[in-house]
Amino acid sequence: MSTRMITTTQAAALRGVAVVTVRRWCQQGKIHGAIRIGRDWMIPASATLPEIGAGGKRMHKTKG
Repeated sequence: MSTRMITTTQAAALRGVAVVTVRRWCQQGKIHGAIRIGRDWMIPASATLPEIGAGGKRMHKTKG
């Protein structure tokens, strides 16, 4: 039985993040089972995608 695979574009739409974010997760090994085919990534449809952080906003300590 073969596993259904989705593209980075489809995974990004499902998670509500940018495609570049999904590609970075693949490169960092954060998506189990993702495979690279040429310059594209294919992700198992059943893969768990990483949690989203603070929405891209970095928190800085303030002096005081």
